[in-house]
Amino acid sequence: VSTQSTWVAGFGGSLFLLYSLVPYFIVVSSATFMNISFLASDFYAVLANIFLLGTTPTLNYYLAFTGVISGLLVYNASGACTGAPSPTGDADADLAAAVGGVPAATDAALTVGDADGRCVGP
Repeated sequence: VSTQSTWVAGFGGSLFLLYSLVPYFIVVSSATFMNISFLASDFYAVLANIFLLGTTPTLNYYLAFTGVISGLLVYNASGACTGAPSPTGDADADLAAAVGGVPAATDAALTVGDADGRCVGP
């Protein structure tokens, strides 16, 4: 087995895990938090560049990374809705419905929040 095929298999496996776990992550959190977290994950690529390739990032990277982490912290501290409440009270059934397993208990649209900014259901 060549090194290249090992890297391709690892890349394919990691994409499979990513796309398999995204629906669960969105059910328990929010798409905004997931996208901000993806930006923060670039930190691991920089670590790989530092330790495997011996390169160092520029000052702009550190400024951008500080901005991303600050955004992640502000978003979490803001108390924004972090996922829709469970319409059925059964998160597992809702997850199955979200990924196409079983029909959802309700087709009513979920609103983002009420007048007080709280997350509300149908």
